[in-house]
Amino acid sequence: MDSQQFFTPLLLTVSSQHDHSEAVESFLAKLKVQTLLPWASHIQTQFIFWLNKSHESISIETVRQLQSNLGYSPDQERIACFVLLHAEKITLPAQQALLKILEEPPQHTVLILVTQSETQLLPTIQSRCTVLAYNIDHITNTKKKPDQNAANLQKVLGVTSFSDVIAVVQEYKERADALIFVEELMNQIHSQLKVDHSPRLFSQLRMCDEAYKAIHGNANVTLALEYCFFQFIRA
Repeated sequence: MDSQQFFTPLLLTVSSQHDHSEAVESFLAKLKVQTLLPWASHIQTQFIFWLNKSHESISIETVRQLQSNLGYSPDQERIACFVLLHAEKITLPAQQALLKILEEPPQHTVLILVTQSETQLLPTIQSRCTVLAYNIDHITNTKKKPDQNAANLQKVLGVTSFSDVIAVVQEYKERADALIFVEELMNQIHSQLKVDHSPRLFSQLRMCDEAYKAIHGNANVTLALEYCFFQFIRA
């Protein structure tokens, strides 16, 4: 795994009929098998940290506890996973504090918010996460299929025309989808840099980082992606 990786937080919706802790464990196991998200294979049970197992109201003190623990990461080959259960019980002040964490997630750390009612969370929190719906049989995800993302990654990395950029960008109008795509693009560029230290790759990585931060900061998704990928043509 690359030395610097950031992962978009997840918002997992779970039916009230399912135990939330068991649903998360099943969810992570399914991710590893289905390879829906590339980081899943790096998570180990001993590095999963649970918050609000008591199912109580989540106060700002709980969020502050989470923030103080986020600096922990086992090493560059593993990922720390923090799971906030029954996120719909979070108070408004705590949601506002949580939003600051979601805007700048730490390296090598995955945040998973589990809820049976995502509508009880602030829209700004929802927009910072990839929203996934879990049931006992399958996972429904809002992001693009892996093979579709892979094809678009190759298009962007080898882009030669503005029309190609516009065509790809039109597939990523949702903020969560765009964040996932840029995240995967940065990871791929990181991998290429291991064997190719060309200035062009460093320039593309810097552009992606700027686009990722802009999209996280509520910038217009289409404009942020187009501005970034147009520069790929000139890089």
